[in-house]
Amino acid sequence: MRRTKSLIPTAAVLMLCLSSAVAVAAPKVLPQMIAQNTEGQRPHAQYWDKLMQELNLTPDQAQKIQAIRDQYKDQIAQRRQAVVQARRELQDIMVGTASEDQIREKHSQVEALEQQVREAGFDQMLAIRGVLTPEQRSQAAQIIQKRQADFRNRFRQQTSSSNSN
Repeated sequence: MRRTKSLIPTAAVLMLCLSSAVAVAAPKVLPQMIAQNTEGQRPHAQYWDKLMQELNLTPDQAQKIQAIRDQYKDQIAQRRQAVVQARRELQDIMVGTASEDQIREKHSQVEALEQQVREAGFDQMLAIRGVLTPEQRSQAAQIIQKRQADFRNRFRQQTSSSNSN
């Protein structure tokens, strides 16, 4: 449990870096890009677009971050797809006649693939971190923590209202 709690901030920053949004542009361009791309966009992409806007990236920072994201995009996508495939295979052998050893081996493979995705995401996060100023890093952490707390509060409210019905 202690390990999980320590991973939450890292996971949040990692999500920032892995977001599929492309809107990491200069402050003057970003609002227009968000307006154009918001319709049909996944909610987490909108979330990270707003965060990038709040960090007031310089045009140089926006360009560097986009290059980093482009550099890691295919690698992370391929690794995620390998995880999905391995999980399917694990589900299939769980309901089949595979031995416990075969199931454990497949489970280990899934875990190793998941670790590869996390490592690639972490490498990307470190590269993006290198582009941000210390003030932007601090600001991003504060924004993410507040949004996580807001999310948890909304979830608790939904859960408690569902339980009371």
